[in-house]
Amino acid sequence: MPVVSVRAAFLAAAVCLAASTVNAASAAATADGASEFVWPSGAAYSYYDHSNPYAAHAATAQPTASTTYAPAQTTSTYTYPSYKPFNASATSAPAQANRAYAYPSYAPYSVYSSYTPYAAYLANSRAASNEPALPAKSASAPSSTSHPTAIASATSTTSKTTTASPSLSTGPDLTSYPRFTPTSFWYTPLPAHPPLNPNSAAYVKEFISQLSYSSGRAWINTTAYSSPIYAAPAGAPRITVTPWDCHNTGHIDSGLAAQFASVPMPSYAQPADGTDEEMTIFQPSTNTMWEFWKAQNVSGKWQACWGGQMQGVAQSNGIWPGRYGATATGLPFAGGELSIAELQQGAIRHVVGISLVNVETWKIFSWPAQRSDGYNPNNLPNRIPEGLRFRIDPSVNLDLIPMHPVARMIAKAGQQYGFVVWDKAGAISFRAENPKRYTLVGLPNPLIPLWNGTPTYMIMANVPWNKLQFLPMNYGKPAQ
Repeated sequence: MPVVSVRAAFLAAAVCLAASTVNAASAAATADGASEFVWPSGAAYSYYDHSNPYAAHAATAQPTASTTYAPAQTTSTYTYPSYKPFNASATSAPAQANRAYAYPSYAPYSVYSSYTPYAAYLANSRAASNEPALPAKSASAPSSTSHPTAIASATSTTSKTTTASPSLSTGPDLTSYPRFTPTSFWYTPLPAHPPLNPNSAAYVKEFISQLSYSSGRAWINTTAYSSPIYAAPAGAPRITVTPWDCHNTGHIDSGLAAQFASVPMPSYAQPADGTDEEMTIFQPSTNTMWEFWKAQNVSGKWQACWGGQMQGVAQSNGIWPGRYGATATGLPFAGGELSIAELQQGAIRHVVGISLVNVETWKIFSWPAQRSDGYNPNNLPNRIPEGLRFRIDPSVNLDLIPMHPVARMIAKAGQQYGFVVWDKAGAISFRAENPKRYTLVGLPNPLIPLWNGTPTYMIMANVPWNKLQFLPMNYGKPAQ
């Protein structure tokens, strides 16, 4: 279960903070691209239940190299003899209008050729895991619902509305992504020999002790507790997102209401799964971004408990001004999330946001954080402040350590750009870009081929966390 938020006390001061992410120790977590599969033994299970894969199923029902699965589809019919992998000598794929296939030897294929990110669909998409390629969705029946989740959303007294998907003939903007000024700390590599925090060794021990919350590994959030980032076209219809008093303090921030007054909300948008219900809207034509925390579409009307509007995104230093923004520290999701595009390209070129389980009291935080939701009532020593930056020792040759390709990307970014503590969570965790802006319009979840069959709780195995180096408080803060 997610960590219980402790922010009610701060909302009274008009600072409503977003914190909790998924608890990696929980056996129930959001499924990535969950689909029901039927095996020769007759057992059906959700193959992409990354939180607890296969746990509820007998070993005889699990796949082997010779029994690669075939996905069940409601809009397309595929025949896989004896559940064997599809190949040129097996059976033919059904005819699909405007869909190009190149199947032999598990060659990748263009599943949605009209959409730029899927024109090639990753050269190593599913071949490496000996999986059949994902089938194209029918253009007449796009998906309009989110993936199933075992995590309850925030309680609401009225029913939430599921919005419709856009037409696949026009398609959403899947390429625009908020970028701040090139001189932002987010994009500035660390020097070879920066000064180290005098308490660095103790912080490393504290960090490693917190890995015990997730069986010794960091977690990657995807469909829950990570923000989808929707791009709104120029001239998109605008709506008012109403601030709501989610903690019943009797206070609504007037500045927030003004920032939420005119939002180009895509008709198909949905927040992340999980109780934080975070979401980002970016409109390139106006150079403006909105973040929302506890965003809900209630009976066709949008509301959110906190967030903000950032104008002049491309000229921004990548830090929310004042008390606004959806994370606990005022650091935007777009700065520190693992974007789908960069994961597909094979390199992360920015500071990576990371959430810890226990952090120093909210009274003590480090730039670039603007605030903190830390809680340390007993003044325990060596609690890591929010906003503190750290890196993996650059002398470590990460290429010699066996690890998942995504883990290696994150670790290398952690060497070159470093990590920044931007939130609290139920386990040490990263946020990957939420794939909902793809899946809500009928496209496949682009993270699944990147995971290559590895559960998200296993991806970060073997990262050398014992080689961390913590930087001084307020490292990199511009001179006043």
